[in-house]
Amino acid sequence: MGTRYGDISLINSLFEDISQNPPAIEARKLLIEQHVSFGWDDAASDQRAELLQLAPHDAEAQRLHAAE
Repeated sequence: MGTRYGDISLINSLFEDISQNPPAIEARKLLIEQHVSFGWDDAASDQRAELLQLAPHDAEAQRLHAAE
């Protein structure tokens, strides 16, 4: 099993921030990074698609989506 660099408590905090402060674009970007760090590719992919839908003109959202 590979080394994990993600932080579960940060993931929980990000989900809370997203639910309390939609659309929480910056929190979503961090959430994608956390999912990637854990190797949770499906979750990261879902979040990338949602982020791009919420912020289609955001350069970082486009970059994250292209990195899939």
